[in-house]
Amino acid sequence: MFAMRMPRIRDLHYLTFLKTSTRYSHSFELSRSPPPSIFPLSLPNPKDTAKGMETMKTKCLMAACALLLCITEAFSQIKLPPPVFSGSTDIACNNQGCALLKEGNWDAAITSFKRALDLNPKFAIAHANCASAYYNKGDYNNAIQHYNTALELDPKSAAACNGRGYAILEKGDWAGALADFSRALELDPKSAAACNGRGYAKQNKDDADGALADFNRALELSPNYTAAYNGRGNAKRVKGDLDGALADFNRAIELNSRFAAAYTNRGHVKRDQGSLDDAMADYNRAIELDSKFAAAYNGRGNTKWAKGDLDGALADFDHAIQLDPNYASACNNRGNAKWSKADLDGALADFNRTIQLDPNHTAAYNSRGNTKWAKGNAAGALADFSRALELDPKLTSAFINRGSIYSHKGDFDNAIQDYSAALKLNPKLASAYGNRGSAYSCKGDYNKAIQDYNSAIELDPKFASAYNGRGTSKWAKGDWAGALADFNRAIELDPKLASAYSNRASAYSNKGDYNKAMQDYNHAIELDPKLISAYQGRATAYFNKGDTEKARADVNTCKQLGGRVEADFLAKLEQAPVKKKKK
Repeated sequence: MFAMRMPRIRDLHYLTFLKTSTRYSHSFELSRSPPPSIFPLSLPNPKDTAKGMETMKTKCLMAACALLLCITEAFSQIKLPPPVFSGSTDIACNNQGCALLKEGNWDAAITSFKRALDLNPKFAIAHANCASAYYNKGDYNNAIQHYNTALELDPKSAAACNGRGYAILEKGDWAGALADFSRALELDPKSAAACNGRGYAKQNKDDADGALADFNRALELSPNYTAAYNGRGNAKRVKGDLDGALADFNRAIELNSRFAAAYTNRGHVKRDQGSLDDAMADYNRAIELDSKFAAAYNGRGNTKWAKGDLDGALADFDHAIQLDPNYASACNNRGNAKWSKADLDGALADFNRTIQLDPNHTAAYNSRGNTKWAKGNAAGALADFSRALELDPKLTSAFINRGSIYSHKGDFDNAIQDYSAALKLNPKLASAYGNRGSAYSCKGDYNKAIQDYNSAIELDPKFASAYNGRGTSKWAKGDWAGALADFNRAIELDPKLASAYSNRASAYSNKGDYNKAMQDYNHAIELDPKLISAYQGRATAYFNKGDTEKARADVNTCKQLGGRVEADFLAKLEQAPVKKKKK
């Protein structure tokens, strides 16, 4: 009887796939309140002398600049007297624009502010007001242009610095926004709006502690500042304080029951806490309040996915991207959903688009690496996992994924190094122990392999592949009974684990029980028609049963799949007589 060596399985090289992007899991939604709430200028009596009027006008301009606030609530908190006269003057046009701005009529407000600027091109406050109208329209480039002019005319305008900071923040320039908000606070240390804006900038630069400090200061200065509660809730969520985050979002909603961003962010927290139905309710409410709020669709899509509604999730991600074609996180999430539906080309296109929109999107590199690996592009996958780790040296999933590529390439030392790095970051990663055990097994270090498999099983008693891997290592050490027990347990836990059937078949074959071996080999091939080890083992079983014709057929299939058959077995097969076909 010829017994073929137990094949070394490598099915433990799991790719840890991120369901949601790193950025999404810590997504922040800005208050959509306009950055500056502009007020009309208090005008002098028209009977004043020209000199007196000019002096009064300058003082009023400075006073209005000092009152620029990035909170909608300021309208009810601060009252200024209305204009005492009207006419075709720069001030009257500015005042008219302010009234239109308060009504939300952005285009008409811009027309009025531009009329004021035609009359007086050096009217700094009108430039700042015009910038605010552009900001509210979503035209951040024109907003920044007018803020720039306002600051050229008045370099000490805290309000213009603050407003420009918000416009730059919307464009994703966190460093530029941080600089503007910091300058605004130098000019006006009690600007709650600047504290709030700087908090968002710090948050997007992953400075959760700094963001928390700024939001706290904003709320000290303005205790009913809804946007600051929203921002502080985000910061607390990042730091893992979900209860604190929930309390802040609740307070924001209590202050403004139509605050769509706060409902969306509260939905994120409820999803984190596993309250999926409550999360859905919050996302639905956000969408009811603002049907064009892309972030709410993105969040709801992730929640639908978590509830098992993959098609519904895809529809929401599609809608989010339709509303905001430059929404990187939604592209990344849609790519992950397409991956789950085995649409690898569609997933790859979405991950490419995500990285185009955000070249530092760590999760997209990790996910794209998974996709390239699934498509057979090991080199491309390795590059993407390495890039993900450059961006985030603490991304355990990327270490595990890159280790899998190294293991596939036969570079077991680097694979073990990556798995060990993942375990250093998180000692409770069962998959990392399982993968490292596989790498040790492939190196022939079966004792360390069994230790790692034991750790994996201890962390996850239902880890079928860890039992399967431990069985191969026990087999290599001559523990036939222990190996067979592990293969049985692996199959019990995962009846579709083809390699476990193949391995158990090899165990039966070596015991001489070819009937059971053939049953398991056949079942393994039914589950995975490209499982080389099953064809190798079945060829041996056929040979030992004297059916050399079927043995040769399996050897040929094995070779076609790229497998290797041991030379001494091939020699014995060549020497065996060929059965003549019956007529």
